[in-house]
This record gives sequence, C-alpha cells and structure tokens, in this order.
Amino acid sequence: MKLHQIEVTTIAGVKTSLSAYEGKTILIVNTATGCGLAPQFEGLEALHRRFKDRGFEVLGFPCNQFGGQEPLSAEGIQETCRLKYDVTFPLFAKLDVNGPAAHPLYQHLKSTAPGLAGTEAIKWNFTKFLVNGRGEVVARFAPTEKPEALAETIEATIDGKATALTSSPPPVGIAATLARVVLGLALLFAGTAHLSFQRSEFLAQVPRWLPLDADFVVLASGVVELALGAALLVLARQRVLVGLVVAAFFVLIFPGNVSQYMNGIDAFGLDSDRARFIRLFFQPLLVAWALWSTGAWKAWRARRIHAATKAR
Repeated sequence: MKLHQIEVTTIAGVKTSLSAYEGKTILIVNTATGCGLAPQFEGLEALHRRFKDRGFEVLGFPCNQFGGQEPLSAEGIQETCRLKYDVTFPLFAKLDVNGPAAHPLYQHLKSTAPGLAGTEAIKWNFTKFLVNGRGEVVARFAPTEKPEALAETIEATIDGKATALTSSPPPVGIAATLARVVLGLALLFAGTAHLSFQRSEFLAQVPRWLPLDADFVVLASGVVELALGAALLVLARQRVLVGLVVAAFFVLIFPGNVSQYMNGIDAFGLDSDRARFIRLFFQPLLVAWALWSTGAWKAWRARRIHAATKAR
C-alpha cells in the first residue's frame, strides 16, 4: 500500500486518508504533550508556518506508548497544543506506533526508513519522518533532533532535490551473495567446532585477562556463531543488519587472536610466531567480507551520499 492510500482519523474523530496531502511535503511526528521533548511543538509549528505556503505540512500523531506521556483525551490534547504551544498544524487521533497494534501508517514508515543499525521500532516520542509529495520517505530523524535543524532538508525536499529512502537493502551481485552463503556455512561449521571437536583448541584463544570462565566463553561463542551463520543464510531481507552484527562479532573476538600471538600459544596448527602473526591479518578480512557480502558497506555509503544530498 502506498502512503497516500493509508486511512487515518483526525483528532476530531473524522476518518480520512493521507491522499489529502498528495503533492505536499509532510513531516509526520508521533507526539506526547507530557513528554520532556514537548517544547518541540513550538519548533514544529515554526516549520509549519515557515513552509506552509510552499506546500508543506506538519502532521501530529499523539501516542501514549512511551512512559504514558500522552494520557489526555482528544479534547485535552487539542487544548494543550493550542493554548500552550499555539499549534495550528493538523493533529490526528491517538495511535500505536510499535507492537502488534501499530497503525498501518507507522508500519509503512518504519519498514521504509529503519532507524539505527536497521532497527525499525520507534524509540521515543517526537520521532520524525519527512515525506515528499509522491509519498516517498526522504528522511527519518531521531526524537532529540530539534525541528529547526530539519529546515534545510525540508527545503531541499520541497525543491525536489532530496532523494527518497527505500525499504529494500541495496542490491548485491552474485559474487557477494555466494560469499554471504559461504560465510554463513563457515560460521555454522565454526560454531559446531566450538561446541564439539575443536573445543579444547578454542580454549587456547580465550584471553587470560578476560574475567569469565574460558569454557563458558567458548560455548557462548559457538552458540553465537551458529545463530549468525543461520541468519546469514536465511535473513536475506535483514542482511545489512546481520552483516553489521557479524562484523562487530569478528571485531569482538579479535583479542583472542592477539592473545594467542602475544602468549605464543599453539592451536589450529599455528605453531610459530610468524604463523600466529599472519593470522592476525585474517580477522580484518573477515570484517570486510561480512560488510561486503551483505551489502552493509554499500548501505553505509548510500546513507552518506543521502546525507550529503540533504545537506546541499
């Protein structure tokens, strides 16, 4: 379903759809009058008035899912927004933005424009989504990002200079896809080895300074590797997030390789300082492999380009 086809209910209880805003740039915000960020109402209203004559609207969607900070009735919300913050932009009926009862509008927004590290959940009140006249999400802004900081991006969107985000991960070639499958199978094998026939050798790689039982570390690493390997194979749609997590895992276990080299420990046939030193360079390659094969590196570059476009 396209964004402009989604049905919503106004604060007065009238059912309508977002087709009324087709052709306009809109900023969709989940609001709460009792939130510590509620003074942002003033900044949002300032944006609304500044750009309204150029086809821009702020749309406020009250939500009581974060600390119960929107307990007021529809009438109470309207009165507070009008008297305390002089709000004139449209307000809508209270809705859920997370969970099984999340409104279709927020299901659409979250899937199209995930937040940090690809997570979709709305983190708090006053998360902001900027949408162009074609109903495409251009940007997602964190709750703490002040409305006045959005002005340049809004202007670029009105002028048609901002590019839309997409819900799909960036495409990767056949080589990268095969590399992701190979990496997933390798992690499944390594996880199995941790839990069984190479358990003792992996014990040798646990840093001595780590304040945890070495056997627990090996077993836990094996379980994590099995989970990550399976995720690489089956979670194609979430592969960017999986790639970031796998890369982070490889970074976290790197001290084990350093410990093996520094302490001259023989394991996995690495029976010389030279062999153990060369092994150190393998870990950065694994990090690069995870980022490249999942498209995580490409996604990061796309976000940088998108941010640069917004800044112009």
